[in-house]
Amino acid sequence: VGEGGGDGKGEERKFFELSEQDETLLKEGRLWTGTYESLSQCGPGCCCFTGNNTAISLSESIKGGHLRATLSVSGPVVGGSDGACKSLKRMNVRNFVIGKDGDWNVAEKVYCQGSCQTLRAVKRKDEQGRVVVGISNVEHHQCGEQLFSCKGGDCLSASA
Repeated sequence: VGEGGGDGKGEERKFFELSEQDETLLKEGRLWTGTYESLSQCGPGCCCFTGNNTAISLSESIKGGHLRATLSVSGPVVGGSDGACKSLKRMNVRNFVIGKDGDWNVAEKVYCQGSCQTLRAVKRKDEQGRVVVGISNVEHHQCGEQLFSCKGGDCLSASA
């Protein structure tokens, strides 16, 4: 994995040696990536991804000599009631940390605005072997779990 870049004047580009754990992180992270279709209704007071164009992507960077790879979820949103999305038409939720407690099928994002909340994404397979991702707020259950089915991308290769 390249780090930084040359200046075109003879400066050498630095390379980062991936550990076995780094390679596993990247491989498992890529199995989440793709385009998903929303399978859920949006509850009152909730702001939810909607339609068939929600994307899960993997971001990779090197910080302090360590590989950092996180998931982002982006796409069009709909409010379950007026004002729930605060006039947003699209949303991008970044920095889901993959492999929570050693489980590559779980990713979490903790964010604090006044009080802290945790968004938890869980990847699993449905009865037909297709990848489905469920996203829920651990502290606030009123929105329930929002479900998404993989319809294109690397997540298809994770399907049976």
